[in-house]
Amino acid sequence: MATKRMLAKSICTSLRVSRLKSDTARLLFTWLIPHCDDDGRIQGEENYIKGLVFPLLKHKTSKVRSFLCDLSVNNLIIWYADISTGNKYIQILKWAKFQTFRSDRYQKSELPEYNPDKHEALGFGELQVAKCAPNYNYNIIEYNIREGVVTPDSNQNLFFEWFYFCYPRRTNKEQARKAFYKLKPDEELITEIMAAVARQIEVQWREPQYIPHPSTYLNGRRWEDEVIEYRQPKESEYV
Repeated sequence: MATKRMLAKSICTSLRVSRLKSDTARLLFTWLIPHCDDDGRIQGEENYIKGLVFPLLKHKTSKVRSFLCDLSVNNLIIWYADISTGNKYIQILKWAKFQTFRSDRYQKSELPEYNPDKHEALGFGELQVAKCAPNYNYNIIEYNIREGVVTPDSNQNLFFEWFYFCYPRRTNKEQARKAFYKLKPDEELITEIMAAVARQIEVQWREPQYIPHPSTYLNGRRWEDEVIEYRQPKESEYV
């Protein structure tokens, strides 16, 4: 497998990359590329990605999960899990368009290609079926982007699963669902909420006990709060 990859200048003007919620998500996407095999695939467990791509940066697993969800939503990757084993994988989309290989050096991937009959999608990419949370047994939502087959009810469910999957404190899901449906968020509002969550994960939420429950976050419209950067207490403050 190659140790170097090509990065086109067009990434600087990519709308999909520009729509990512943070520069760290953009960094993750570009730093993923040299670690992928010749078919653009890589193991997708959050801890694995954190250790491989960010070995010297102190990012929590919940943050990496949020970044991967953001990449998937913006159709930069397909993030998927094997239904039988739970193993996770990542496929970078449009890989062949930007990476070329000599035929005598190409090595076929040992990781499985995404197959909707064998894998569940984590996040929402260019897929016929969108399922966000692993091991969550709910009815499959038909979400055909190309044909626009999306009903208001299914759209709300998709938005909620995206929010709940990326939120760093997943507790009391049904209360969170009720609070979410009461908001009836459209695409603009859910984008605003998810951008705030990503920002709060990145700079504010460092101690789990201070992260509000998801229902509290939604009912209190906490995405509108001022984001205060976390400050590590000095040792004298504990005395």
